[in-house]
Order: sequence, then structure tokens, then C-alpha cells
Amino acid sequence: MRWNRLFADLDARMENAAAQERAGTVAELVRAEEAGSALVDRLRASSGAQVVVQTWDGGSITGVVAQVAAQWVLLETSVGGAARDVVVPTGAIEAIGGLGPRSAAPREDVTSRLTLAHALRRLARDRVVVDVRTRSGSSYVGRVDRVGSDHLDVVPAYGWGERGARDARATTVAFSAVAAVAESAQAV
Repeated sequence: MRWNRLFADLDARMENAAAQERAGTVAELVRAEEAGSALVDRLRASSGAQVVVQTWDGGSITGVVAQVAAQWVLLETSVGGAARDVVVPTGAIEAIGGLGPRSAAPREDVTSRLTLAHALRRLARDRVVVDVRTRSGSSYVGRVDRVGSDHLDVVPAYGWGERGARDARATTVAFSAVAAVAESAQAV
């Protein structure tokens, strides 16, 4: 009888030690997986969720995660009841509120490879009036006239005539200074 209790006690201790080891291994695997996740993977996992993005210019953008690429995230926002899209370079993100704990697996599809230049060229093609906010807090409202590999030119909307016949000077903004590019409320 005593031996049975002794063996039962040893068995229980071994079972407990094995369970603790499994729990430790699982926790270690979870930490390792979390360490390998990128911000864009967390954003993709939160697609369709409302988040609050703080940018390095001190700005705050509340919107729904609509599209995510390696260099930017597209947020659908609403200002005064009007829908506006905002492109935020991932490098300009300081903090995000409301981001879920999950991470999506890294992707290598076409969208994930689109650069900030691709997104800005689309805005230039569609002649969208935008508000380009920079890290210093400056704001440039107008149409994207041209997009280089590391910069864009913004022409005031009022100075946009026929292409090539602008009557206003362009402002060139380095990509490294861009905090956000939003559809402007000042659309002409």
C-alpha cells in the first residue's frame, strides 16, 4: 500500500514536470514566432479593423486597414462624413492603437511588393487632390505631378492646367519626409 502511494506520488510529480516543460516549450515557440513577425504582417492580420495610427509628425489617423504593402498601408477614413483614403508609409508610423495580437504569414504577392512610388503614381494618374504631410508638420495640398524613385512633386490644385502648361511651381518632397498622403478635403 505504501509503495503504491509512493509510485503514484512519483508518477504525479513526473507528469507535472512534463506538463511544465511542455508549457515552457510552447511559450518559447510563441515568443520565437512573435519575434519574427513584422509590423506589416500584424497590419495584414488586422485588415478590415479600425486602428489609430500615430505618425512621426505628431499626427493621428483613425481608419480601417484597407490594404497593406511592405512600404505603406492604406487606411479608409471618414472626415465630416466624407470618405477619404490615406496612404501612410510604414516607416512614418510611430505607434498603432487597436492592432490585433495576430500576425499574418509573410506574403509575396503583387500587392505586397508595391512600393510607395507605385501608390503615388496611381494618385498622379488619377489626378487626385492630396494633402501631403511631412515629418516637420508641413502640409502640401495639390495634385501629384510626378513621382521619382525617392521623391514626388506636388503642384497646387489651383495651378493645374493642361499637363505641361502649369501656372504654378511644384514642390518636391522626399519620400523620407512623408508622414501621410491623404485625399484632400480641399478637392477642386
